[in-house]
Amino acid sequence: MDDSGVSGEQNRAKILAQLGAETIFLGVGVDRIDYTKGILERFRGIECFLEKYLHYREQFTFVQFGRPAARTSNATGFCSRGESRGRRINKRLQSERWRPIVLFSQHHSHSEFEPYYKAADFCLVTSLHDGMNLVAKEFVAARKMRMAF
Repeated sequence: MDDSGVSGEQNRAKILAQLGAETIFLGVGVDRIDYTKGILERFRGIECFLEKYLHYREQFTFVQFGRPAARTSNATGFCSRGESRGRRINKRLQSERWRPIVLFSQHHSHSEFEPYYKAADFCLVTSLHDGMNLVAKEFVAARKMRMAF
């Protein structure tokens, strides 16, 4: 149970229902949408994974939270490229009841994506030009994993 009294299984079931996803594995990414975060490369990696390991189709969904970077023409163009790549991959690989990538490309508060951290099986952090930012730490902290000794 978390602080709200919701179990991890209930949280995951609620998120999957909101996404309309019937999936076994759930991944998450939380980034500013710009070239330094490797989002285009991340999406291509997911596409390659699903091409190589066909049995993960309809068993794996990746949710990307991407808040747009500063409002410049370069940032707007990059955001469009990310959305376009996600749509292309989904169109190519999705089925009637499943899509591999869900992209939320607007600003979200930490409280909005923290339940996804808790529900996800993994988090992808693929920064190209900057450090591993706080997303990796936030993902681990949100899960509150405890070791038994």
